[in-house]
Amino acid sequence: MESLGITGTEAILIVGAVAGAVELIRRVFEKDWKAVATIIAAGLVGGLLSLFPEIGFTFLTGVIGGLSASGFITIGQSVGSKI
Repeated sequence: MESLGITGTEAILIVGAVAGAVELIRRVFEKDWKAVATIIAAGLVGGLLSLFPEIGFTFLTGVIGGLSASGFITIGQSVGSKI
């Protein structure tokens, strides 16, 4: 990953955030508003962590972390349904 100029942690967050964003867009097109609200809430909860200075997150970092968590839940459910 160093050849890309990012750390392994950053790469993992990017993969999760992309999965979360794609899932959000898919759910919007399907008009599954409950899932849309859940994904947005995950991002907002992550962003709200920026209110705690001891954590050291910026709002954007928190949103990306929350969106990544949502994306990883989606990936896990997809993998789990295929086993």
